[in-house]
Amino acid sequence: MLKKTAIISSLFFFLSGCNTAGNTRLTSPITPLTYQTGSSVFVLKKDCVTEVSSRNQGHNVFFNIKKSPDCSMQFEDFFRRNVGKYVDIRFNDVAIMNKTKIITPLTFENGFSQYVVLRANTDKIIKYYK
Repeated sequence: MLKKTAIISSLFFFLSGCNTAGNTRLTSPITPLTYQTGSSVFVLKKDCVTEVSSRNQGHNVFFNIKKSPDCSMQFEDFFRRNVGKYVDIRFNDVAIMNKTKIITPLTFENGFSQYVVLRANTDKIIKYYK
């Protein structure tokens, strides 16, 4: 019985250590761009983006947003309701911009540019939304 327990324990230990750096099966999925002011949150879902590209030497990501109640209308409503408040912007749970004040409501008829401090994050954002 002791031998059987030792074999099962060894097998469990071996299997639990088999995740290699290239194996993303056990990692959590990427979290999209998330805009948050206090308890108000808007998540820019992948299916809401119709076009994405890099601008300004890689520090701006340009987005065209799908015109629909679930996408552009909710995004515009988020900014309209939060004028005068500070927004935190995160991608994959990493801060892209912290405490940026919303001065005016935004519209997305012609797309918008999102400033990103680190160029490496710009590349990751574009790759995710393509």
